Amino acid sequence: MSPPAAHLPPPLPDHAIQALLQTLRLPQATSISNPRTTAQYHSVYFLILPASELSRGYSELVLRVAGNHLPEIKTTNEIGVMTWLSKNTSIPAPEVIAYDASSENPSLTSTLCSLQMNQIFDQLIDFLTQLQAHPWDGIGGLTVDDRGEAQLGPVVDEAFWQIPDIEAL
Repeated sequence: MSPPAAHLPPPLPDHAIQALLQTLRLPQATSISNPRTTAQYHSVYFLILPASELSRGYSELVLRVAGNHLPEIKTTNEIGVMTWLSKNTSIPAPEVIAYDASSENPSLTSTLCSLQMNQIFDQLIDFLTQLQAHPWDGIGGLTVDDRGEAQLGPVVDEAFWQIPDIEAL
């Protein structure tokens, strides 16, 4: 099997990102940055929007562009999980303003002191406690139905065969 990072999408030019913002009826970004990280499943861009009526209250956005490893199922699972988290817990999750399931986050741990790491671990314990408090009626990922409600979906696991590896056979 090939490493996941081998299947990341090529870098997006700024004009393509600006065109995407236009299709979402958002203003042109005043800043677009692509952190230099070694991603496994996504390319990441940080966007800054000007404060205006067009920005609909959004000034900072994260654009994640998935590779072609696990098309659709991984993205729909992530959207389902974030939707479920926001409706069922107080765990902070990004608000999804748009997504397309058809086609990483930088590690900062080396820059954190012991106190900061302990604070993160304390938060994670609180988050896991909330997650454990919700029973499930099955095994699988989460998707969003036509009403915008999170529901049980297919299992998502990076250990499954990935599309580029299947196509290579």
